[in-house]
Amino acid sequence: MDRLRLDAKVWQVTILPAACLLLFFCLIYRSEAFRETLRYSLQGIALNFIFVAAIQFKDWKVFRLLNTPQIAFLGLLSYSVYLVHFPILNVAKNALSGYPITAAVLALAASIGIAWLMYIVIEKPCARLRRRLID
Repeated sequence: MDRLRLDAKVWQVTILPAACLLLFFCLIYRSEAFRETLRYSLQGIALNFIFVAAIQFKDWKVFRLLNTPQIAFLGLLSYSVYLVHFPILNVAKNALSGYPITAAVLALAASIGIAWLMYIVIEKPCARLRRRLID
């Protein structure tokens, strides 16, 4: 148990802040050469450490939000949101060109709604079919 506390303290004081700083650096440094070479690899490394900490230390205040039912629901829909958000945002921006904030809010709501429909109509039935075929 003492070892776990030591590891948690090391993560809290050293590893997690270093990963966050690296991610922040990758987001603010605007060199074309950096973006085309190291940026995405360094972001992936930083995010990897952040994800490990979020899973291993889910009771930390900074990660508690990730365990709420609302965020878990968005996590369930995240890939479908990823698939539909860009075309929906383009349609909203074209339809409401003078109102960018309204377009963004409506596109977000529509993306979540369509992703939820995809989950109900496609993902859940396919998961049931997969379970039937495996059993």
